[in-house]
Amino acid sequence: MKTYLTYTFILFSACLFAQNSNYLDLDKILVQNDKRPQILLVGSFHFNYSGRDTHKTKTEDRIDIMSEKRQKELEELLEYIARFKPTKIAVEAGRNTGYLHWRLKDSKTGEDKLRASETDQIGLRLMDRFKLDTIYGVNDFSYLTRRNYKRSKDELPPQNYLDSLFVEHHYDGTDKISNRYKSSLKAQDKFFAQNTLLESFSHLNSDIALKRNFGSYISGGYFMSEGQ
Repeated sequence: MKTYLTYTFILFSACLFAQNSNYLDLDKILVQNDKRPQILLVGSFHFNYSGRDTHKTKTEDRIDIMSEKRQKELEELLEYIARFKPTKIAVEAGRNTGYLHWRLKDSKTGEDKLRASETDQIGLRLMDRFKLDTIYGVNDFSYLTRRNYKRSKDELPPQNYLDSLFVEHHYDGTDKISNRYKSSLKAQDKFFAQNTLLESFSHLNSDIALKRNFGSYISGGYFMSEGQ
């Protein structure tokens, strides 16, 4: 009941204040007439199926990104994304991305190969295509925050509250919403396996997919697992 009343109040407040158009536009001070950068967010599934997410894709529904068929589809996808003409690229990787630079360099000399991950197959290949000298890692590792908290020398932290923030959430219940999310994720796996990469990415980055897949996080942290 408390949660319901809180949500109701928030929605009511949003509607109420949205009607008031007399507000201070902070962008007139902070942005002024500066040119704003254009940002393209590209959502992807994990090409290498690392198994670190709570949801595991069945073997028969996994794609082989290194196959000739998928590499041709990847070229089509890269051509589509390349229309944006990026000048900076950020990927789901650690903050120190120097190792990615070396891997790209070694792949060009034949000392190494690009790996079957979206970071390599999309991020590094676009970096090479546009001759960029830097790629940015923007991943956030919640387990590091949890580890540092546990190592804290402070003997008097509000333990109950902090522990509740870093508990592992797994959306693997048997209630109606849990089962529906599981079904939707399995359906998406099959869709990716049966359609081209461009079609799969068009689905993943559609408004409905973005909203519903994000819903799995706020409903129960479905994708969170140890090490992520």
